[in-house]
Amino acid sequence: MQDKDVFRNIFVDHWDQFKEEYPTYDKPQYEAPVQKMLGCGKESNGYSEYICINCGRDIRRIGFSCKSCFC
Repeated sequence: MQDKDVFRNIFVDHWDQFKEEYPTYDKPQYEAPVQKMLGCGKESNGYSEYICINCGRDIRRIGFSCKSCFC
């Protein structure tokens, strides 16, 4: 998972500047998958909740994958 975070951070830090330098990439066909990847795994985009069957107190939420070409 750490490699994916590094990849995501590169896009967070440089995507807008990249589009300014290379305007041919400032199109919906590129923007949509990038934005999808940036939201991947975030609970706001949906998640599954798992509860410990032994104690019932430990709850984990796992965000859904975006299933984009980046994942």
